Amino acid sequence: MPQKSYSIIVAPSDGSRSYHLQVSGRLLLAAGIGLGLVGIAFVFLLATYGSLARKVASVEDLETRCAALETEAAKVGSLEEEVERLREMDRRVRSLMGLSESPPAQAVGEDGSAVGAAGGAEALPLDLPDAIIPDEGERATVEKALHSRRNALRWPVDGFVTSTFAEGRGDGGIHAGIDVAAPRNTPVVAPLAGKVIDAGWHPIYGNVAVIDHGGGLVTVYGHNARLLVREGARVREGDTVGLVGSTGQSTAPHLHFETRKDGYSVDPLFLLKRKERG
Repeated sequence: MPQKSYSIIVAPSDGSRSYHLQVSGRLLLAAGIGLGLVGIAFVFLLATYGSLARKVASVEDLETRCAALETEAAKVGSLEEEVERLREMDRRVRSLMGLSESPPAQAVGEDGSAVGAAGGAEALPLDLPDAIIPDEGERATVEKALHSRRNALRWPVDGFVTSTFAEGRGDGGIHAGIDVAAPRNTPVVAPLAGKVIDAGWHPIYGNVAVIDHGGGLVTVYGHNARLLVREGARVREGDTVGLVGSTGQSTAPHLHFETRKDGYSVDPLFLLKRKERG
């Protein structure tokens, strides 16, 4: 059976020579199939591009949401810090006004049991006078009066200093002593002989002892797990005053140690032996 063919004649309108093109049916069929495949491929590419575009948009949306969440998380962190600062300020104000968040009628050990100044009888909340931070002139006068004791006192506990004297606090207050980190229940000893003039519970310093060494020099020992001395007791240099703890407003075991001269706070590092620094 003869194969069909098709003729294409192109005749110019000016009567000039015409052109004749003969195309087989197979060629036309192949051309049609080719064009169809090209069209299908084009449609497939369009569909694929659309899917990819949607995925890219989805990724960009997720990135935007992640960035927004990170921003919100940072805001939450700032708010938590502000809340904690306000809580600390509230505790300080309550302390200055003689109030407390949960008024303790007695000293307590870290296990929650009631203990007295030496671990036995009940004790009333301690009324510890606020330290006076001297100005430059007063500090020079106080340090001159203590010059003979400069770097002469033994350390009250074996540990390392985590917070120094006069270091700024989050509530704008001033640190009236130093904090010495040490393992829980590490012995806290008296650096000099003296008399215990206060021993009991304080809303900020927890189980705290105060020793008068004479000549206007007083030392303060705060955050003890337990106190091992009573008010009125006489202590010698090296006698154990208490055990390191985290009572009162404290987040980890350490000793809050203060030295005062005639009511003025003195940097303990001015008096403690240099060779024994933690």
